[in-house]
Amino acid sequence: MRRTLVPIALLAALAAGPAGAQEKAQGPDPAPGGESRPTGGGAPAAAPGWWDVPRIGLGLGIDALSLGSFIQDTVAGIPAAPVSIYVPLQVLPWLRLDPSFGAGTYQQSASSGSPYSGYTWTVAIGALFYIVPPQPFGVYLGPRVGVSFSGEKSRAPSGAVEELREVDWSLLGAFGAEYFFFRQFALGAELRLGAYFFGNPTTTVGGTTTTQERNRTGFATSGVFFLRYFFY
Repeated sequence: MRRTLVPIALLAALAAGPAGAQEKAQGPDPAPGGESRPTGGGAPAAAPGWWDVPRIGLGLGIDALSLGSFIQDTVAGIPAAPVSIYVPLQVLPWLRLDPSFGAGTYQQSASSGSPYSGYTWTVAIGALFYIVPPQPFGVYLGPRVGVSFSGEKSRAPSGAVEELREVDWSLLGAFGAEYFFFRQFALGAELRLGAYFFGNPTTTVGGTTTTQERNRTGFATSGVFFLRYFFY
């Protein structure tokens, strides 16, 4: 009986050896939830997509044209804050909503002549459609709509304080590109082209307010440089 059992055990061990080696080469079964695991062939699992949605971030936009006009104190020019804060919201792989807010102030002391001060702040939103998904380089285009509130305060020749206020609108087309150095941080640039609609300014002197009726529009290009950081 013992002589019969030994050959049977040897045959069972030889049969189990190739089967075990084949199982190790094939690797374990896929993980729950459909995620594939590495196989014996060395192919790693696919990396997560660059553009999982939804995503939200924080960005900084520097408008070169507005920065120059703002420093030169050309209030009669196109009103816009030179630097704006953006909150990009990627709602779909091909669609981003891009609200923004910007503000700026300036002043001149009495020692430099007549005391003078001014401000501007803007609120805008864009709908950006991606024609090239950012993986990691992306290209997009879309409209931007904004409103700007600006004002000045100076001293009239009579000595009374004169205040000027104005509300203006913009409707722009944007074409931009960005590059993700890693999944959460990107640098980009954007070209804008569109129309500006200037409101009727109101002037207040000594408690009396007057409104200047005018039909003024503008058409211009501008360029914006972006830094964007996404939280996840």
